[in-house]
Amino acid sequence: MARFWSIKALDDGGAEIRVDGDIVDDGDVWLYEWFGLPCSSPNAFRNEIKKYKGKPLTVWIDSYGGSVFAATGMYNALRENGNITTIIDGKAMSAGFTIALAGDKVKMSMGALAMAHNPLSDPGLSNAE
Repeated sequence: MARFWSIKALDDGGAEIRVDGDIVDDGDVWLYEWFGLPCSSPNAFRNEIKKYKGKPLTVWIDSYGGSVFAATGMYNALRENGNITTIIDGKAMSAGFTIALAGDKVKMSMGALAMAHNPLSDPGLSNAE
């Protein structure tokens, strides 16, 4: 399976994670694999980081975003771990910014860009009282 993250184990038992590219839902992975595009599902991401539970994680993010639902799954997996530092390296836009917010510490590289917006949804929901 093609992945849009890479994990490097560190000597302290923690890890450095790089999240690059599109963030996609579990059901869309097959399409990205078909075209050879880097991606994965939040469930695969969650399974990968389980071995670092309770260990310090540094997450570098460079993503235009994608599915807010997939990003929320990744956010939850990181928050479940605890001891997270996220670093916006280049861009963390839309769903990529959602993942950045999982950090206990959130940092940005000089010249990096963070962008948040309301997720795409049913227009009728935005008028609900």
